[in-house]
Amino acid sequence: MEKGVQMAQALLTDKPSIWQYRGGSPDVDLPDFLLEATQGQQVLARLLYNRGIQSPEEVAVFLKPADPADIRPVEELPDAEIALERIGKALDSGEHILIYGDFDVDGITGTSIFYETLHHRLKANVSFYIPDRASEGHGLHASALLRLTSSRQVKLVITTDTGISNFNEVSLLNGLNVDTIVTDHHELPEHLPFAVANVNPQCLEDVETHRLGHLSGAGVAYKLCDALLKRRLPAQDAQEASDALLDICAIGLVADMVPLLAENRLLVQLGLQQLNKRQRLGINCLLKNAGVGEDAILNAESIGFTIGPRLNALGRLQNATEGVEFLTTIDASRAAELASLLEGLNRQRQELCDKTFIEAEQHLQASGGTEGRKAIILASPDWNPGVIGIVASRLIEKYKLPTFMMVVEEAENKVRCSARSISGFHLTEHLEKLSPYFLHMGGHAGAAGFALPLEKLKNFKEDLWKLATETLDDEMTRPVIEVDAKVGFDSLHVGFVDALESLAPYGMRNPSPIFVLEDMKVASQRSLGATANHLKVMFEPAERQGFVKGQLQSVEALLWKCGVNFKLDANKRYHVACTIEKNTYGMGTPVRLTIKDLKVVGAVEGGMRPAVVHETHEPQTLPAQASQITSILDKLDAVVSSSSSGRRSSVAVLNEATWVDHRKRQNPAEFISQLLMSEKQGTLIYNEGKTPPIPFVETSQYVTRQNAKPCESLILWDIPPSQALLDALLHASHAKQIHLFGAKYQDVALEMPLATFLKAMNQGLQMLLSKASEGLPLETLASRFATTEEIVLASLAVLNLQSPSFGTHFLNEKIHVRLLAPVAELDLTRVNVNDAPILLLERLRQASTMFRQNIVF
Repeated sequence: MEKGVQMAQALLTDKPSIWQYRGGSPDVDLPDFLLEATQGQQVLARLLYNRGIQSPEEVAVFLKPADPADIRPVEELPDAEIALERIGKALDSGEHILIYGDFDVDGITGTSIFYETLHHRLKANVSFYIPDRASEGHGLHASALLRLTSSRQVKLVITTDTGISNFNEVSLLNGLNVDTIVTDHHELPEHLPFAVANVNPQCLEDVETHRLGHLSGAGVAYKLCDALLKRRLPAQDAQEASDALLDICAIGLVADMVPLLAENRLLVQLGLQQLNKRQRLGINCLLKNAGVGEDAILNAESIGFTIGPRLNALGRLQNATEGVEFLTTIDASRAAELASLLEGLNRQRQELCDKTFIEAEQHLQASGGTEGRKAIILASPDWNPGVIGIVASRLIEKYKLPTFMMVVEEAENKVRCSARSISGFHLTEHLEKLSPYFLHMGGHAGAAGFALPLEKLKNFKEDLWKLATETLDDEMTRPVIEVDAKVGFDSLHVGFVDALESLAPYGMRNPSPIFVLEDMKVASQRSLGATANHLKVMFEPAERQGFVKGQLQSVEALLWKCGVNFKLDANKRYHVACTIEKNTYGMGTPVRLTIKDLKVVGAVEGGMRPAVVHETHEPQTLPAQASQITSILDKLDAVVSSSSSGRRSSVAVLNEATWVDHRKRQNPAEFISQLLMSEKQGTLIYNEGKTPPIPFVETSQYVTRQNAKPCESLILWDIPPSQALLDALLHASHAKQIHLFGAKYQDVALEMPLATFLKAMNQGLQMLLSKASEGLPLETLASRFATTEEIVLASLAVLNLQSPSFGTHFLNEKIHVRLLAPVAELDLTRVNVNDAPILLLERLRQASTMFRQNIVF
């Protein structure tokens, strides 16, 4: 597939998509040094090539483990030395320093880095201020500066992530005899402010190639503070204080979506190491509230999807000042309180986004939709300015058009806009052509914000639509999926994902790799989420060349926000564009796909039919006294033998419970997945021992003899090892419908040699008992081994009395206590101890096996 070749209709959008390979043709000859650097791994070499890492020196830097010694000095930035000297003067003379930061995550983290350094570490006379998004917006504000400098007797203002465009406000501070150090990373205006120092990577002459050229506001703040600490503290204390700032710096870098290459990549790698030490109280509370386990490994995605959005919600829905306290507090109770606040605001933000998105869709359709227009322009007085940017991004995902979401402020007689764009429409370049409309405007290619007088809105919309129509054609508004490489189904294993981790952290300019899996078919699927808005699919190769030991037979894939009850056509084959990651949820396949797009490649011959839960038969009620399993089996077998249609399922009724026989069904695990789609509520699966390979089953749906409980339907994947246990299970469940599978024994042998059984029992007992500090009840051991208590006791006796090659002696006093079982009641005194335990164990095993065998077969 060559770059730019049109693919089939994308299933996730309403426009034909283009799949194109990063780096050009997928058949490009890779340089030898890339193959050598990746030990001949073609896919990894291709990924490096795609990211523009195409010289031995660049490869060496990219793949080198993160080392703090490689951090470049801040003095490489223009004006950095001047800034350090002025801050040092303020520290020495005790001047009041004001940190003025932006309200997004980059600004909050930059402010936190400065505040923690100056207040906590250097004991400076310092305070901070973050403007309100709704009432003040981005940038420095004269009224706030006048109020703050007079009330706090400020002598030095340090900005972070803001200020480079505030020529007038810095001039105002100069007139008040207040010095200003501007630290920012945004594009330079025509005239720089007259600050003492403008520390901004954009001031570098070689900004695109310099290692420091793409720092975020938090990145600039960290580098200045790192230098300050090393100049004013003993070496060990300075290094400790500097390292402690790296986690905040990484949060700012990832959340601001700067390129994760060069210095940014190094800082994020080191920051993630610091973040995983879990030393920041507020972050620990936030992660706990978000359901992230204490042993979970935190990565860039943890910042992008868990930490960043919660910090961002603070600035979107109320003043972001408490975000700095949240990141820097050393008070555990206050950290917990602020983390709860952020969690609540994040839920509120999500609900508000969903509500605004629905309203925006309604506004769009009411105004004629997108027909004949190359931009979406929507305005309302009812929208919250804190979420319109997020909603604009969601509209772009769906319509692939530049989107302008506006809030009408009638009392102020103005309109405020948050804009997002596609690759073919550079926002600030095109908006400059409409500059007479604006009260103010700023941004970059993909995102911008501006305000204009309300009376100019109508004409502005017409001119903007005209500009977009002149600029964009249909080809430019088609969704583009950038893929990295084609991989085979045999690449879907944990080792492959581990190899990909050598290229992490992923982010801007180093995106998570997207792979193409060709010719996949749907084995099963089900909707997910409270509104059934997501889809979980099990894919398997349409054509498989035999069985390969250790290779997956199918793989779990997730398709997010695809629509309520959306389903793929199981009669089609698909090429799948996806990311590949480890499945960390403990269930399902070891690796999991996240679907980015799909291409239909044709119908499967003799395609799959929808699974049928069971065939309908006229039930016949058996006598009430027929309580044995043999009565049920006889009835079920009679139905099967009398059926001329060869039906796979039969039904019998016993004591008001309907039994459905699935023992001859092919692919039982996949069938159960389909069954649960219609019967999930109130359906439980009985199984003991090893977890079955059933897709999409929640852990809470499995029951054993120990946690059996009432349910509407009971699936017998396993068969209890005795009639007494079966009766107890049925009595505990009170199930109205019982599905008989016994499918465990398609993969697990009913019978195994006695020596093999004893070795497995010995290994299992040692493992379980070593982990059970307070002991395990006999019933628990029996359940773990899916057998009876009598067999466990007889096995313990054999292991104790037989050859020492079986290992541990289990019949000692310590084990008596830990088992909580009357082992001594097993009477071995009347027979020869050399053979009686073996005979007893064999007799018990045969009885249990025969009971299961009569049901399964």
